[in-house]
Amino acid sequence: QSFPIDERQTAVSALRAVHDVRNAVEKASEATNALADSIGSATLRRYLVLFQNNAELRPTGGFIGSYALIDVVHGQIRKVEIPPGGPYDLRAGFHERLNPPEPLRLITSQWEFQDANWWADFPTSARKLMWFYEKAGGPTVDGIIAINASFLPRLLSLSGSISLNEYNKKLTTDNAIIELQRAVEQEYDRADNKPKQIIADAFPVVLQSLSQLNADATLQLVSILTDAISKKEIQFFFTNEEYQSLARDFELTGEMKPFSPDYSMLVSTNIGGGKSDAVLSTEVHRDMHVDEKGSITISLALTRTHNGVKGEAFVGVQHNDYLRLYVPAGSKLISASGFQAPPPSEQNPTLQNYTNDDSLMNSEKDKIHIVDSSIDVWNEQGRGVFGGWLLTKPSSLSHASIVYQLPYRFEELFPSGKQGMYAVLLQRQSGSTLSSYDATFEIPAGYDVELNYGSPCTKESGSQKLVCMIDSFERDEFIGFLMTRKNY
Repeated sequence: QSFPIDERQTAVSALRAVHDVRNAVEKASEATNALADSIGSATLRRYLVLFQNNAELRPTGGFIGSYALIDVVHGQIRKVEIPPGGPYDLRAGFHERLNPPEPLRLITSQWEFQDANWWADFPTSARKLMWFYEKAGGPTVDGIIAINASFLPRLLSLSGSISLNEYNKKLTTDNAIIELQRAVEQEYDRADNKPKQIIADAFPVVLQSLSQLNADATLQLVSILTDAISKKEIQFFFTNEEYQSLARDFELTGEMKPFSPDYSMLVSTNIGGGKSDAVLSTEVHRDMHVDEKGSITISLALTRTHNGVKGEAFVGVQHNDYLRLYVPAGSKLISASGFQAPPPSEQNPTLQNYTNDDSLMNSEKDKIHIVDSSIDVWNEQGRGVFGGWLLTKPSSLSHASIVYQLPYRFEELFPSGKQGMYAVLLQRQSGSTLSSYDATFEIPAGYDVELNYGSPCTKESGSQKLVCMIDSFERDEFIGFLMTRKNY
């Protein structure tokens, strides 16, 4: 009250800024303490590190081709174990008999560790992966770190090329992924049967190179790490809820974020399609339309191009994508086209005495199949899901569309009567490489858009349509509009 009236708003803004800074400092202090403990400042910490190949896209970022068990004490890596057979080395100790998620029957009759990252929500998949790992005889771990293959060339851009003389290979930013692919799938000794040994041999060499970076390069490494985390090339899960909560606050955990009123996430799952994601391009167009009754309809259209050549190593096969679209719970499917399941003759059979996994069944308990459109519909983690097969042959195009209605009317966005807010969170799947994404929003007559938040949009001349172009869909995108009723 002691401030002059014309200075009160400034004072209030300043106090809020001080409050925000104090909260940020407190959060940073908590994070620093948690980080110190998580890297073994007091006791040994053990982490499972997953190496995901995003050229074979799976819900959390890629197929789990290799993994490492890492012990950390006082911030130093004390021990690294990388099985030479990769996740397949866990088979001997795994005695559970589980039916796989139905789409995985295209390649298997049983569910195992390497296929357990079935959910795009990384914490959900991480918990299941830990369950598989322990059931296969692995030790209890303090968390899981997932690293996509696309991160390796970025590291080599700092450390420089590395030589693996035993394999007669020199890994560079340009050839690292393809050379490792050749080694683990084509060139390894079949009698010795250790296809992932090259990963075990390369890992310490890369770490050693990074440990010798100068000060400037170390700063660049921090920048690369920060950027990789923001793009979900690296994701973290901690069993300690305090650490997990802090990691969530800093958006390190790859979670499917709660958001309203509108939400959209496309999740691709390459099943038996080789490494063909490396040569795919996908264009997405999303359109929002409001009819005369105030119902909001979303039309999502995809055009996918397979740039591989039939028979080409690793990529010259049909891309089989069980595609899921996550939307607000209660959304109603209107139509879908372009989806077609592989023929039943290509499916693996149900094995005798195999059971369904409880966590999988609970997440899809209300699933129904719409025969006319070859689409599955269910609810999962507080969202609606539309799922179907999108098949793309080498050197060809495929098209698909999903049209659905949101579970509320446009007028419900205006609780005060005069002003309202429409916003959508477009969440990106880790490892995905959408070549373009554009969204249009047709605002009904009688409403004006006052402000545009998040990704910038332009208004088409002479219409109520707003067009938003996302140049590179590398991070989650938010688009929002503050609107006002005319003549209210």
